[in-house]
Amino acid sequence: MNADEIQKVLAMNADKRAEYHHQSVTANREVWTLIDDDGAVLLVDEELDCVPVW
Repeated sequence: MNADEIQKVLAMNADKRAEYHHQSVTANREVWTLIDDDGAVLLVDEELDCVPVW
């Protein structure tokens, strides 16, 4: 992605960014996440545990 493409994505609302993400994952057949020695990195709050992907 070039800088203009990144700015277009950042300007999208949450629903459009999610749609863009799903289309990108489908087209590229690839998902990225972070791992460490203990496994996948999680985002945790009081109610949810989430795995960040991009």
